[in-house]
Amino acid sequence: LLHPTTMAPPSVDNDRSIRGARRFALVVPAALIAPFALMALGLRAGSADIVIVSLLAAALFGLVLWRVWLLFVDVEEHRRTQDKLTRSIEQERRRTLENQQLLASLSERQLLTDRLSRIQRKISTRAPLQEVLDAITQGAADLVHADVAALRFIDEDDPGYMVIVSSVGIDEAVADEVRRSPLGRGVGGQAIVTNKLCIQDAYTGWDNAIPQFATGGLQTALATPVHLGAEPIGSLVVATHRADRRYSTAEQDALISFAEHVSIALNDARSVRAMNDALEQAVHQAMHDELTGLPNRACFYDRAEQALKAATRAGTATAVLLFDLDRFKEINDTLGHRYGDRVLCAIEPRLAPLLRASDTIARLGGDEFCVLLPDVAGLDDAMDVANRLTRALEEPLDVDGMTLVVEASCGVTVAPDHGTTADLLLQRSDIAMYAAKRSHQSVSAYEDDLDRNTPDRLALLGELRHAVLHEELVVHFQPQIDLATGEVEGAEALVRWQHPRRGLLAPDVFVPLAEDTGFIHQLTTWVLDASLAQMRRWMDEPAGSGIGPDFTVAVNLSTHSLLDDCFATEVSVALDRAGVPPERLALEITETTLMADPERATRVLTTLAERGVRFAIDDFGTGYSSLASLKDLPVHDLKIDKSFVAGMDDGSDDAVIVRSVIDLGHTLGLRTIAEGAETEEMLVRLADLGCDSAQGYAVARPMTACELVTWIQARTEAGAAVA
Repeated sequence: LLHPTTMAPPSVDNDRSIRGARRFALVVPAALIAPFALMALGLRAGSADIVIVSLLAAALFGLVLWRVWLLFVDVEEHRRTQDKLTRSIEQERRRTLENQQLLASLSERQLLTDRLSRIQRKISTRAPLQEVLDAITQGAADLVHADVAALRFIDEDDPGYMVIVSSVGIDEAVADEVRRSPLGRGVGGQAIVTNKLCIQDAYTGWDNAIPQFATGGLQTALATPVHLGAEPIGSLVVATHRADRRYSTAEQDALISFAEHVSIALNDARSVRAMNDALEQAVHQAMHDELTGLPNRACFYDRAEQALKAATRAGTATAVLLFDLDRFKEINDTLGHRYGDRVLCAIEPRLAPLLRASDTIARLGGDEFCVLLPDVAGLDDAMDVANRLTRALEEPLDVDGMTLVVEASCGVTVAPDHGTTADLLLQRSDIAMYAAKRSHQSVSAYEDDLDRNTPDRLALLGELRHAVLHEELVVHFQPQIDLATGEVEGAEALVRWQHPRRGLLAPDVFVPLAEDTGFIHQLTTWVLDASLAQMRRWMDEPAGSGIGPDFTVAVNLSTHSLLDDCFATEVSVALDRAGVPPERLALEITETTLMADPERATRVLTTLAERGVRFAIDDFGTGYSSLASLKDLPVHDLKIDKSFVAGMDDGSDDAVIVRSVIDLGHTLGLRTIAEGAETEEMLVRLADLGCDSAQGYAVARPMTACELVTWIQARTEAGAAVA
């Protein structure tokens, strides 16, 4: 009954429990044997008292032992409970430590994510590059708790050295001394030359250390290369003064992430710089004449509008002087274009010394030059300048040993007396200039009676009003094709006048008259309604008609219509009345139309664009264009003027202009459409230059609606495509 294995408590695997059980097993037999030995002794002696005493002693010993056993069991149970509690506390402590480590890791990751997100926002919002680099350096220092952080780049001017471009924690006293170091020096230099992550845990005693940092007490340093493309061009370094500090794998990965964002920022800055350079070059080409280097028509309009606005605010006058070279065609035809070009290039050197820095000389095209005179005293002052300039042009010109005499006729207008827009001033200067030619004078100022409102023009205007009311006008359509696929993507609506006596009249006969008299708005409205009605008829025809679901019709807008506050509503009503989706209508506006009142034009364009109507800038490159506002307008297409396309031989000025317009359009996210493509060679050339679409006689002449459908069907059946 008292065998040790039966008396041992349950936790026999515990050393202390085993030892306790063994002691208990030795005591119990001795305690039990003693009373029974005494009782046996009493029986042998025949003494009842001894027997009784022995029995009592045995009972007493048994009771004591039972109590001792219970006490032992309680102690063991308490000890086991205490052991469990100790183990539980230890497990909880370990879990708490693990949770703290996990929390710290998550906090570091969150900090890394937050810092990198801030840097990415700076990059995406085109923050200054130095600001981005400083944010990266500071972020790296904060994340790894570095005492010093620095971003170095290889010196572009001296590749044997590297330069600190951003730093944190470098004492100002040594900043200038360490700003430039030999390539390969220090842990940052090693990261560049080895093109890999570098760690130095004993920086102070390192023989390749930068002395100023070593004497400053830096102990541990970490660096990773920075790349531009695949080549290392710098390094990002963090360091600490703590000798026991070691950078973890997570911190090394974080530093690499920051270095990668330096690369992203540099690549983005390089892309932006290249784009800006290309855009600046394209803008310069679009705004300047390549032959003479002078501002072109677009630039002239831009500067003229600025000068007119300033004059309005200041209450001063602005003059426009338009020059046309006499006998220039004779020089070109007789001596060749080389001599003609030399004459054109000689104009600016003769005029510039007689003008102020604020004045502008522009070549409008051909042999036409224009001078803008802001802040003049009045017409007499402008006439005096014009006379001095024409006399300067009359001086003999020596070209390759040949003496040439070139004279000029000049027309003068002054704002606000002769007009308040650049377009009107230039138009009236042109009238005055031709008056000078007719009167054989060098200079003529604009006068109202020089205008062309003759009785014949007034009679024609009356007939035009009658034509609108009695359906004498017809719309012809000139198709536009995609140069990449050859598909017909739309057509431009061109109005014709079926005059009862004079036959079919082209728009250049009556549209200028309508523009001069204000009747252009009614004419535009008629063309819009007629074009939309025809589009609806095409949409209702069977699928095999050839007019696809993406086919658009383009209608030209006048300045008067675009600046009418009710025009957007009129277009919406016309679309609803015809049942034509807005995206199948394109409205074409000229640069000068936008120039007349940019703010009002923008409101109208935005209203219609929000509904889905497309817009194209017509005759781009021949008039006013404010590129700063063009990119903000809801414009989809740029139409290259046919005058540039017609002269688009390889190496010519016009070819450069066409290429510049295409590049500019694509830079601004716009499609480009070439007008006046007269030959297959032109189509091929335009496609090679990247032009998106084209129209002209090489594609098809303007035709009636029925003829257009027949033409498209025949083209489809023949499988025609642009070469």
